[in-house]
Order: sequence, then C-alpha cells, then structure tokens
Amino acid sequence: MKKLSVIFAFVFLLTVLTLSAGCTGGLPSKANQTISYPLMQEPVTLDPQIASDPSAVVVVEALFEGLVRVDETGHAYPGVAKSWTANSDSTQFIFSLREDAVWSNGEPVTAHDFVFAFQRAVSPSTGSANGPSMYSIKNAELVHNGSLSADQLGVTARDLHTLVVDLEYPYADFPALTATAPFMPCNQAFFEKAEGQYCLEAQLVLGNGPFVMNNRYAWKHHESIRLSRSQTYVGDQPVYPSGLVFPIKAYSIQDGFSLLSSGAVDVACISADDLDAAKALNCQIIPFQDTTWGLCFQTSSEPMNQLLIRKAFVQTLDREALLEHLPKNTVVANDIINPEALFLGQSYRTQAGSNFFLKQDGHALQAALAALPSLNRETMPSVTVLCPDNLEAKRMVNEMIASWNREMGNYFNMNPVSEEELIQQVASGKYEIALYPIHVAGQDPFTLLSLFQSDSQSNPAFLKDPNYDAFLTAAGNGQNQGSFAQYVKAEKYLNEQCVFYPLYYESRYYATAPGISGVVFHAYGQGIDFIRAGKDS
Repeated sequence: MKKLSVIFAFVFLLTVLTLSAGCTGGLPSKANQTISYPLMQEPVTLDPQIASDPSAVVVVEALFEGLVRVDETGHAYPGVAKSWTANSDSTQFIFSLREDAVWSNGEPVTAHDFVFAFQRAVSPSTGSANGPSMYSIKNAELVHNGSLSADQLGVTARDLHTLVVDLEYPYADFPALTATAPFMPCNQAFFEKAEGQYCLEAQLVLGNGPFVMNNRYAWKHHESIRLSRSQTYVGDQPVYPSGLVFPIKAYSIQDGFSLLSSGAVDVACISADDLDAAKALNCQIIPFQDTTWGLCFQTSSEPMNQLLIRKAFVQTLDREALLEHLPKNTVVANDIINPEALFLGQSYRTQAGSNFFLKQDGHALQAALAALPSLNRETMPSVTVLCPDNLEAKRMVNEMIASWNREMGNYFNMNPVSEEELIQQVASGKYEIALYPIHVAGQDPFTLLSLFQSDSQSNPAFLKDPNYDAFLTAAGNGQNQGSFAQYVKAEKYLNEQCVFYPLYYESRYYATAPGISGVVFHAYGQGIDFIRAGKDS
C-alpha cells in the first residue's frame, strides 16, 4: 500500500507538471514576463465593435481574438477559425471554428457570436465609426445606412462551428481583415445583460483572447489596465507573457523614448527626433509610413469656402523653398495617398500614377483677384496658418507667408500650437488653413479618401461636396477595377479642389527596449500583438 501511495503521488505530480507545461506551451526562457506599453489616452470603450482610438485597439487585441490573427508580414493564420476556404472568385468564405474555443467564463465561442458581432458593427443603432471597414461584406453598406435590416447582412452560422461570409466583390485577402477589432466576436447574452455598459468597466468585459482582466480592479480608469495570461485561451500560438500592463496618462510621442530609456515601459511609440538615441540604446525600431502632412483648408466657411481663393493660396507657393525645411526623418509627399497604400495586394501608387499635387500657376492669383468683386471682397483675405510648434514647421510656414506677402501684399500670420491642440482645433473647425497630419487606419485607398466624405465625423476639411461623395459611392469600398478608377478620380479631385495640399510623409516609429522580442506591430494603428512577446530576465 505504501508503494502504491508513493507511485500514485509520483504520477499525480508528473501529471500536474505536464498540465502546467501544456498551459504555457513549453515556453522559452524569455517568456513568463510582464510586458508594459503606455496608453496615450484613456480608452473610450473596450467594445471591439465600437473601439477606434489607438489605445482601445491595442487593449482589445489582447482581450479578444477574431477568426484569424496576422503575423509580422500581415499574413493571416488561424485564430478562432482553425481553417477556412474560399469559392473560385473569393466572394464567399467558409470559416471552420475551433470546437474548444471558449470565452473567459468557460462558455463556448460559436459562429453565432460572430454573426451577432458583425451585425452589431454595421447596425445604425450601434453608431460605430468602424462600420465602413466592413463594407466588403454583402449588404453591409445598405445595413449601415438603414436601407436593410441587420439580419440581411451577408453572414450566417451554418452550425455552431461553421461561419459563412458572403462578400460584395472578390476579396482574396478578406481573412486578414477579420483580425481587426470590429470583426471580433460578441457574446450576445453577456452583451444584453450589461444593459448598455458593455466593456465600459472591467467586470463588464467578456473576452476570448490570450489575456484577461482578473478582477474589477484590473481597469483603473485614467491610471492603468492590467491583464493576465488567460487560462482558457486555445490557439495556434502559446501565450508567452504572464501579463500585460498598460499605464494610462496623457502621454505624447515625445514621452515615448524617456519612458523606454528609464525602464518605465518595455514598448513605446517614439518621436522621430529620438530615433538616433533609441538606436544607440540598442532598441529595435519598427517604422510605418502612415501619415501625410499638408495644408488642409476649412472649406465650409469664409474665406476658404471659395475655390478661387484656395487655389490662389496654393498656386502662389514656392514649393521648392518649402521643401527645404522638411522635418527630420520625413520624405517629400507629391500625393495625398502615400506610397505604401495597396490595392488588390499591389502598390496603389504604381497603378494610379503620382504627382497629383496642384502645380504652381501665377494665373491663379489673377483669377482670384478678378473674382473678388463677385465675392464681395476688395482684397485677398489675410489669414492665420495653424501649425505645429516645432522649428521645421514654423520655418516651412514662414516660407509660405513670404510667398503670399510677395504675391499678395497682405499681412499673414501663423499660430504654432502643440500637436494635440492642432488636432483639437482642426476637429472643431476653428481654423482657416492648417499644416495638418492625416493619419490613416488602413492600407487601402478608401480608408483615407472616406475621411473627406460629407458624412465623415473625422472630416478635417469639413468638405460637403456631392461631387466628391459620388466618386466614393460609385466605388463602394470595392476591390475591382471599376472601384479603382473612382478612387483615382476622388484623389485627383481633392488636389484640384485645393482641399488638401500634400507636403511630406511621416512615419510612425515603434521601439522595443533591449531584450524585448516577439512583439508584432500592425500598420496604420491597427494594434499590437503581444502573444509572443518575451523579455530577457
């Protein structure tokens, strides 16, 4: 009996050790560490169907998992879906879900959770700004604008573990799109029980991802979010970190390097000015060119609601003189849509051509001067240019003012402000001309072009132009040559109408502290994947 007891104890201990190793997937020595990343603002919500601010998107990716995940090259690999197939023209995808995928409360994740989530994302009652990102799904746009009911969306649960998605047009890369926040599943019973407070507090978050909130104190608003490795998560990749810490503060990009170098965080978004210092510290740098800076005009109010006035301001500029003051680590932008944009997996710029920016023309000022009486004006307006409060930006705006003074003889001014205030003032419409950054959240041309639609809540130019809207309506967020032609027309129109005059491209720089590896950054602010993040102990 004593021998049997010893054998039983040994077998029990071996079983426990085996199970423990299984939970962590035989993790390497760099695993089982806590990884920290600063959030620049308090997430508005952690509801995947609504979340759109960068801070929320990062946390959502840790708490939830979609049909697929994407690797560092942007290619899809299994998430909740263990496999998928497409029809011959990639207009229908069938996803086979893992039968052992569960929510953090142990309930199974089913195809119905994805149907409910997709319908919520495009339903007008949800009011999600993410709706257009789902327009590739059949009837999504019609549902989003209220023309059809949500149950007519092209997504069905064939059974508990089979999801069928019908598309509006061929889209071979559709699976990778489903790794983004609005495509994450939503447990309908939990959502309804939350009674309008879903994902606004820690105890009202139910995820299915690699990390969880262990208790109601895991989310201390405006202070921090702390996540632990999920004990219920199953997937192709083992979860390396034991936890994630997201300190929350009104951080700016300028704070990123000091946080890294002091050891306060392990990963951060840093300023281009700190690149050399970060490299000297042996930080790994990952750049994404996702921002176009240029002159943005407030097109809805006097005096910039007049095309002739806008043209006069643009076409009297000495572009070569302006571009002598490019900020560090930026490149000249001759187009609004940047060179990294893709269409059907190929370079949009290569297919569309380039140099769409409005060229200099001395006749533009003469046309504006001739039209002044009809505009109830005697002289060209004296305007103030809103710009970032940094040396290069101010030098560039000084060159603009010099050109305008020389050509128009008026008095012009600049208003340098912090980048945060710049964004706020443009969003409020309290400006005439601004040296302004357009950040895009997707690699396709529609994502940027849709910012200028009349109904866009993020329209920096306050453009209300049915002619422009017609191009994007005809395109329908499509992935075919007919849609492509409309995208090109829309981009050219923004240039010709002097809505936005491109000057330079800027990259977003992520940096990991020495000893940190395995972090996957997604382009265009689409989140960060920490599932394989490791740290030298």
